[in-house]
Amino acid sequence: MKTLKTKLFLLRFILSVFILSSILFGCIPQKKLFYLQPTKSVDSTLYKIKTNPPDYKVQIKDYLFIRIISMNEEITKMLNLYGGENMNYNPQSVSLISYLVDDSGYISIPFIGKILVKGLSINEIIDILQEKVDNEFKGAKVIVKIVNYHFTVLGEVNLPNSFYVNKERVDIFEAIGTAGDMTIYGNRKNVKIIRNTPDGTRIITLDLTDKKILESPYFFLANNDILYVESMKSKSVNINTFKLSAFLGVIGTAVSLLLLAKLVK
Repeated sequence: MKTLKTKLFLLRFILSVFILSSILFGCIPQKKLFYLQPTKSVDSTLYKIKTNPPDYKVQIKDYLFIRIISMNEEITKMLNLYGGENMNYNPQSVSLISYLVDDSGYISIPFIGKILVKGLSINEIIDILQEKVDNEFKGAKVIVKIVNYHFTVLGEVNLPNSFYVNKERVDIFEAIGTAGDMTIYGNRKNVKIIRNTPDGTRIITLDLTDKKILESPYFFLANNDILYVESMKSKSVNINTFKLSAFLGVIGTAVSLLLLAKLVK
């Protein structure tokens, strides 16, 4: 009886050690989860974003929110599609509060007329509109924003989705933060940007653990970019380890019960 007890104990001990070792070896090193990792023990290097992206140029099918504000409320209501104070919108209602750039690159504003905006920056459009407004309505101020700027984040993030923002610049960390940050299985050394260009689709691979990403020309996303976060190999290892551990746990329990049955006899 003592021999069976000893065998039972050894068997359960060996199985426990094997399962624990499998789990430990399948774990992800904490260092792989850090962004912007230092290259020295004390890192006080000053990093500057040297390559600010050029101003966004308006394209055909873009939506522009244009608001002309005047001290005269009647003029303000007359010149604007949207009479509210705040620019609260969603992708479904964007067409109701903004102007669509037509296939010829023009927008048409009541009492002002058609204006060519394709290829212009937001500031250039503001200058053109402000000059036209000043000729007709004194003391009015023009506000222009692009409202169809969006990006998509896929892969190992907590909230994969397409996101619309009312700003012209979003950096790669803002995009990942908007998507709820990466999961622990996100490969921070192999993040891809999929970007449509006039010459075709480009795929850019970035290492977010390297602080030099702050100086990369791809630090800021372009409109309609897709950000894809790959999985680390350890994810499949951990899943397989979990399955193996569960399987061995069932086998170990079954063997233990059989030995215990013999022991009772």
